[in-house]
Amino acid sequence: MKKVYLVLIMALAVLTGTGIAFLVWGLRANETFIRDVELTADGVTTETLSFTAENFVPGETREYTVTVHCAEAGEFVVTFSYESAGEGDLWKYLDVGIRCGEVTKEAAMAELHGGTELKFEVELKEDEPFLFTVRYTMPLDVGNEAQRESADFALLLTAERK
Repeated sequence: MKKVYLVLIMALAVLTGTGIAFLVWGLRANETFIRDVELTADGVTTETLSFTAENFVPGETREYTVTVHCAEAGEFVVTFSYESAGEGDLWKYLDVGIRCGEVTKEAAMAELHGGTELKFEVELKEDEPFLFTVRYTMPLDVGNEAQRESADFALLLTAERK
């Protein structure tokens, strides 16, 4: 009888451990990155947002939010560009889309690493944040060449008052 209880307790412990592991993995895979950027009242603000991309599968999308705010209202030109910040080539296989209000601009990350920039003209109101949603997607047609790849890269946000 003790053996049966011991086996049941061990089975329950294994199932609980497995469930917790899947829960942690699921939360980590869908973690949300939120970053606040404070713009200077005059001149140019540059912020480097570092990312590590790993374990992407074809068709997967991950979204991150960048909140931009300024103490003074005004019109700004906000530019996004990319640069490598470490090892890995996964960025070659990813697409990026940045949404600002109703406007979405998309490109292959390989284009953006080549110097192409995504620009937005925004009007910030005093003490009212503006949101940018950054979305990384691995297209469905990416094959084995991206398996086990990762990448460290930086999204460079530059805001200049008009």
